[in-house]
Amino acid sequence: MAKPRATSRVNMKSVDSSKKPPPPPLHYFKSDGALVTALNFLVFHDEAYLAQGSQDGNLTVWDLKSCERRWSVAAHSSACRAVEQLESGHVVTQGRNDAIRLWDVDSQQPVASLPFIHHGFCRMAVVGGRLACPSEPASEVALLDPRSGAEAGRLAAPAELGTVMALAPLPGAAGARLLAVYESGGLLLWDPAQPCRPADRLQVTTETPMCVDAATDGRGLVGTSGTAVPSFSVGADGRLQAGPPAAITNPGVASVRLRPDGRLAALGCWDGRLRLVSGRRLRLLAALEHHTATVECVQFAPRPVRLWKARALLASGSADGTAALWKVYDDS
Repeated sequence: MAKPRATSRVNMKSVDSSKKPPPPPLHYFKSDGALVTALNFLVFHDEAYLAQGSQDGNLTVWDLKSCERRWSVAAHSSACRAVEQLESGHVVTQGRNDAIRLWDVDSQQPVASLPFIHHGFCRMAVVGGRLACPSEPASEVALLDPRSGAEAGRLAAPAELGTVMALAPLPGAAGARLLAVYESGGLLLWDPAQPCRPADRLQVTTETPMCVDAATDGRGLVGTSGTAVPSFSVGADGRLQAGPPAAITNPGVASVRLRPDGRLAALGCWDGRLRLVSGRRLRLLAALEHHTATVECVQFAPRPVRLWKARALLASGSADGTAALWKVYDDS
């Protein structure tokens, strides 16, 4: 296995001085130096990989055993904004105002290309085997079949909510549902099986929302342009409820992910810090200072990665052109 890169540039601040500070990155990746715009963990033939989308449209897949590039391809003519993996094993990428492409992993070739026009920065999400994609008009979300591109439905929010800013699937036993946050600060819960109207609506912030995510228990966070990180929950009755916000020092959260168990949240911030927040009490635990520019994307591995002995490996990607792997609070 390749030796981890030196991490002398890392400066970590533990918010609670009575606790052991989190470790530096396990490893960091640097490909062509382009801004990292998307990250996701993938599984091929029972082995874990990290997929990275870049501002220049490239898709790079890193082998987490050797920490070397498995394959790289010019996936899009514009920024690669999202990378997802379907149950079939195919990888789906979203180019900004370009196309959505379905990739065969073994041949490393696209097997489908769907025209895609969206001038914003919202990333697609996979919900119920379909692609939930920001669309035009800007307040609408299209539900697409990933192979044929056929539209299976359309989630049309009231126009006064403004542009859809971020999408996230809501995991859980209640079936496939989708969270969408809009320019006005409104959060909508959608049931794709009943696309005519949202299941519920909540005004979560007066700031500009940038990202949203939720854990399997229905608790979630919305990253904004401010210093408050609003929280919410989805009750057993399917209703959205506002919760207390988490607070950060400097404004701006570009990306947010909750660990699958909901006990830890990672905030990718405009100031280059990766902040860790307790999922239940929303207490700031640590600020990791490896990156030197906005942390554009964060992702928890959905399953343990044996090589790194991590129950929930964390990845971060930044406008500084690097992606990093972290093992943080893995025992709690």
